[in-house]
Order: sequence, then structure tokens, then C-alpha cells
Amino acid sequence: MLTDKPQIFTLAFQGFFMNCKKIFKSLQKYINDNHDNISLIRNRCPDEKRGFLRYKDRTFTYDENSQKQVSKKIIFILESPHKNEFCKNGTSLGPAKGKTGDNFKNCLIDFCILAQYYYSAFEEGFYEIWIANAIQYQVSLGMKTKEYRSLLFQVAWHTYGKENFKLRLTNLLNCQKTIIVNACTKGTELKKRQAEKLLQMIPIEEKIKNKIKLNESQVNLKGLVQDAIDELNSCNLIVNANHPSNWGSIVQQQS
Repeated sequence: MLTDKPQIFTLAFQGFFMNCKKIFKSLQKYINDNHDNISLIRNRCPDEKRGFLRYKDRTFTYDENSQKQVSKKIIFILESPHKNEFCKNGTSLGPAKGKTGDNFKNCLIDFCILAQYYYSAFEEGFYEIWIANAIQYQVSLGMKTKEYRSLLFQVAWHTYGKENFKLRLTNLLNCQKTIIVNACTKGTELKKRQAEKLLQMIPIEEKIKNKIKLNESQVNLKGLVQDAIDELNSCNLIVNANHPSNWGSIVQQQS
């Protein structure tokens, strides 16, 4: 059990909710009243370059430490970091670790082959590989994603997260060619009654609460991220894909 939960909880959400102290207090009380043993992370999980991809003569190769000059990128977008992305002391290990990271590394070449086959996504040359979370803070609170992830993602997204994500993505789109892969999950699995109770306690504007969806048929974290990508009016290729934890197939290209 945490020995100083109020302090740790407040630190966990600095930046996450843009220093909104009223939100801190509401969440702190609710979580502390309903969970005896949770590990709250106070740090963000930064976007990360994850090696290099070479495409030449219809062949893909992965190079973890290339020194080549690179003018192209492929950016994989996930929704938010989970417990495997942090050490026990809260230090970030980077996005896509654990099962997600293993699948990403093992299936990356197969993914690219499919993307090239269906969409002619790649030109010959070297690509920087980037992984970024739409929300960089642990909205799952280190618990199963059905507990709080989908609700707190939406709260963070509509208060500050969307604009923060667009800014970070814009900064990454500074090269000759970029392939953006929206690999977020939809996040439809959630405890609706628990989410409704917590949402009532969070002191945010009604116009923000009205944007938050709690019915499984309406929750779509992937769609929120896609809308933000579309608003950038980027001419880069956008591909819609499964979350790497479920890789094995590529889904439809965003039309």
C-alpha cells in the first residue's frame, strides 16, 4: 500500500491535467477510496526514435543504429503508455514495451511489406522509425485498461491532450516524406458505471464533459486521434492499423 498517496497522486498528474488542482483533489479522493494498492506514475513517456528502416530493391531491413542521413520517417501512434513503459521508480522506459514492444519488433518488417504491397507506402531509402503516444501520461493508472484508461484519456484529450499531440506530431513532420500509422486502440472496453461516477466528480466544464463518451458503441480513442491527424492537413500518407499488441494484420488505409 502506498505510504504517501496524496503527494504521489498529485505528482502523477502534474502536466497530465495542466496543474488543475481541483481535478487532482477529486481524482485523489476517488481513487484512494476505491483502491488500496496502485502504483501511480508521475512522469510522461516521451516520443522515441526506435531505429531505422531501409527499403531497397523491394527489401526491408531494420537497423537499430544507422548513421545514415535520413530524410524520411515512419511514425507509429499509440494511445497512451501502460505499466510496462515505466520502471517501478517511475522512470520512463519509452513507448511500446512488454508484449507490445515484442510484437512491434518481431512484426515490423511484415507490417511494412503489407503496407508496401497494398498502398505503395515506401520510396527507396532510409526511414527513421518513431513511436509516439497520443497522451504521454499513464491514463490507465497502471491498472487494467478497462478500469480508467478510456475515461481519463478522453478527459486529458479534451482538456489539453489534443493540442499537445498536434504540436508534437507537427514537430515530427519536418522531413521530406512521412508515413503516419494510426495504431491506437478504440478503447471500447470500460466499466461504464464506475466511469460515470468518477466523471461526475471531476470539476471540468460541462462542454468538455459533453464530449466524453462512455457507451461502448460510441467510445473511439482511435477516431479522436485520427481527427487530430486529419486537422493537420498533412499531405503525408496515413495508414490505419491494429495496435501492435494485436499485430498480425494491417487494416484499411485512411481514406
